[in-house]
Amino acid sequence: MRALGPDRSTLGWAQLTFDLQPVLLPSRSAYFNDCPVGAVCVRKEQQPDKTHHLYIMTLGVLAPYRNLGIGKALLEYVWSLVRQTPQTTSVYLHVQAGNDEALRFYKNHGFEIVGTVPDYYKNTTPTEAHIVRKIVGGAASS
Repeated sequence: MRALGPDRSTLGWAQLTFDLQPVLLPSRSAYFNDCPVGAVCVRKEQQPDKTHHLYIMTLGVLAPYRNLGIGKALLEYVWSLVRQTPQTTSVYLHVQAGNDEALRFYKNHGFEIVGTVPDYYKNTTPTEAHIVRKIVGGAASS
């Protein structure tokens, strides 16, 4: 984001009116005995037609704490954001190809693979990422 100059003329009115920059929403963390064990971070992406997509930038739970409902609780936070923003039409994220545990988790919650991006990851293999999406139509159920 560019800072405005002292005369406030660095950004023009048209840029301020029509700029569709994503908005970072408040993140959530999960704790066990005061120790962080999981987190989710989401951004809202406004579309030209005034609808929104929510993009899950990260959702993770430390391995020893998986299958305890923590991931589901973090995803429920995402659904609460959907309910607060009726213009939301989908929730999506990237999942590394080969991360079968994550793909299974999202598929169990109604997400589908809608595409694959080659060379999405630079310092790990596989480098491909699946685009995983759930259409929500303004309301979501977990």
